[in-house]
Order: sequence, then structure tokens, then C-alpha cells
Amino acid sequence: MAGFNHAIAGGSGKLIVSALQSPDYNPATNTGWTINKDGTATFYSVSLPGVATGSKVTFASTAPLAPNVGDVWYDTAAGLLAQQWDGSDWVPYQIGGDAIASGAVGSSQIAVGTVIAGVVNGTTIEGSFFVGNGTTHEVMLYNGTPAPGNLLLSVSSDLGIDIYGNTYLDGFATYGPNNGSAQIVANATSGQPFVILSPPSVTHVNELPQISVQAANAGLSNEFLQLFLTSGTEGSNGDTTIRLYSQTFDGTGIPQMHVEVNNVIVLEVQQSVIQANAVINGVKPGTTTAEGWNNITLDSGWAAGAQAPQYRMLPDGNVQVRGSATHAGTTAAVNINNSNPIPSGYWPGQNRVYRPPTAGDTAGTVQIGNNGVFAMRASGFTATQAIMDGIYST
Repeated sequence: MAGFNHAIAGGSGKLIVSALQSPDYNPATNTGWTINKDGTATFYSVSLPGVATGSKVTFASTAPLAPNVGDVWYDTAAGLLAQQWDGSDWVPYQIGGDAIASGAVGSSQIAVGTVIAGVVNGTTIEGSFFVGNGTTHEVMLYNGTPAPGNLLLSVSSDLGIDIYGNTYLDGFATYGPNNGSAQIVANATSGQPFVILSPPSVTHVNELPQISVQAANAGLSNEFLQLFLTSGTEGSNGDTTIRLYSQTFDGTGIPQMHVEVNNVIVLEVQQSVIQANAVINGVKPGTTTAEGWNNITLDSGWAAGAQAPQYRMLPDGNVQVRGSATHAGTTAAVNINNSNPIPSGYWPGQNRVYRPPTAGDTAGTVQIGNNGVFAMRASGFTATQAIMDGIYST
């Protein structure tokens, strides 16, 4: 061909050289173009002038200069991101829904089966896994368009504030008007589950009502479960607490219920006993005279608590015990009054565990033996006291 220093195409018009390239062709910088002898070609910037509208389509790694309204730019440096010039800025270019055939986009067209988007609208969204990727791995459900006051449900590893200003709780929580909420959460350290109920209000100064459950002597033959319903933080002054205890697995401990006010048992319910400690005075069977409290003489190493340990017979023949005693921390069973058992008329027919442990108070399980000797069992932790309040049958 005339005008070239060497032959480019043969007589049939086919390339003789390995490639025909623009002077600025450089794959490292995504510039220029090349037409190759093997039939391939690369154009890093292409403009296709519009015929009817005058708009043009450009494939380039940088935005076209002096664009006209309606021009479309496919950014080759961003995976062919399509944008259209609106007169002042490049905005996302929307492809019409009719341009995609029904069922044309499936898992094989989506990288690693993942869709990443700020908002996904749909009547029904199905899936096996939902993964929260916020700062607290939260998953949020809103009542309508996400906005302040529209948070309906949250699942989160910690409490926080969403991008709309809504405060959310840790665990699984639902929200109603005026900050009313119900929360299911497990303690981050012990794993103990709680249900925490917050009535509607701007703020609360009291601790919130709670329902919780725990296992004592877990995995052992004398394991039993405890369900707590409290008007606030369990064990705090001013609270009312209902405690439900299951029977121990081996049957040595009986099912029972305690009602406590200010951390003091005021009602105890067992299978055949209802004892209202704040109302009913104990009397010996066959008498009409109230029996006074009898002191329990403690073994060496024990010290009486604020209320010294005492016992008395109730009208129905059951024995009521009250008070507490402290001891150096121990993980072993320790007798409380081995040197001075209570009289035989107060002995049970068999050993009875009548007082479950409370790990929060480092108080062990309390047992009364059929020999009149009380004992504390540490129940899997280091115990420092025996809270002896309770009732047992003779």
C-alpha cells in the first residue's frame, strides 16, 4: 500500500503485520487501541455518535469531555459501569426492565451468589442466611421506609444507633411506640438467657422487669432448673421476685416456688405446703400456742449472718428455717451444726435439699440430713455462705 514504509495488508486485504495499533496504545494505562492479526481487537475509548437523538455512547476509563445531555459513558475502569450525562453530572444509567428477559439473571450470573445493594425492594425475599455486616453485625426491620421512629425489629450482637438515629438493643428486640420494647438476650459472659421488658416511656430510672433461667449443679445427678420472674434486677432491694425450682434429676430436691420481696422470702409453695412467712405464725401440732424460734448452734468455722440461723415447727408438721451463716470460701460440702444437731422431732425422714444455690450471692445448696445436721454444698462454685431460709417436710 502506498504511503507506508512496509506492507500492512496483503492483496486480499488481510493483515500481514501482527497488529495495527494507535500511537498511544498502552495496556498498562488502558489507553489507545489495537487490531490484531489473530482477529482480536481492543479499544480503550470508543464513541458511538447517536443517529436520531445526537447522543453518543463512549467506552473509556475517563469521562468524555464536553458531553451532551443523554450521552452514555461505560466506564471501562469500573467494570463497564453505565452512566448518563444529565446536563450537570454523570448519573447511573437505568436499563429498562423489558431489556432483561424473565429468568435471565440467576445465581450463575451473580458473583459468588451475592447481591450487594443499598436497598433491595421486593414483596417476598427468600433466603437461608441473612448476615449482618454493620459495626455490631446488626440486622434491622423497619415499619415502612427506614426513618427515625420506624425501627420495628433488630437482631444485633451489641446495642447501638442505626444510621437513622434509632437506638437498638443487643440480642433480639422488638420496638413499639414511645420506646416500648421486648428484648431476648443472652449474657455475653455466662450465656444465661434473659427476657427484658421495657414499658413505653421516654426514659426509665428503675431497673426493667426481667425473666431469666439458669441451671444449678448442671450436668450432675442433682441438677435442677430455676426460672426467675422479677420486677427489676433480680435480688435488688425494692424488687419482687418469683422463683420456680424444678425437682432435681435424682429426686433429692423437690419442686417449689418462692415469692420474695426485698430479697426476703414471704411465700413458699411446695407440693403439700403453702407457707406465708409474713402472715402465718408457726405452732406445734395439737397446740394453739405459737412456737418460738429455736437457735441452731453453729460448728467452728461458721459465723451467723445478719439473721442468725433458727428453726421452728409449723402447724402442718413441716419445719421452717430462717437466717444465714458465713464460712471461708469452699468448693466442698461442709456441715453447719454437726456438733449440735437439732432435736429428733424436727428431723426429716430422709436427707432433703430444701434451699437451692444462688451463685450471685456465692451461697451454696442447703441440705438437712435425717440426723438433724444441716450442710452446705458448694454446687460447682466457691461458696462463702449458706442462706438457710426455707421449709422442709419431716
